[in-house]
Amino acid sequence: MLDNEAGSNTELITRGLISEGRIIRFIVGLKDRPGALREILSLIGSMNANILDIQVDRFYKKIGLGPVEVLISLETKSRDHTKEM
Repeated sequence: MLDNEAGSNTELITRGLISEGRIIRFIVGLKDRPGALREILSLIGSMNANILDIQVDRFYKKIGLGPVEVLISLETKSRDHTKEM
């Protein structure tokens, strides 16, 4: 019973953060080369956002040959922080 309540609380908090604009998702096209992902993650880190999830798609992307499509989910401090991102 406790696990269900904990999961429900987490989902409730997450939905609240999404509705407040504090959890965002975006897709970035990166060159498929060593260090490209590190560069974008370093930039996000320097802006003090919390990375929640990363998905790298080399095969089913919609951006053509060459670049890698990366879906990044972040938690920010506020709506203003989200706008900076």
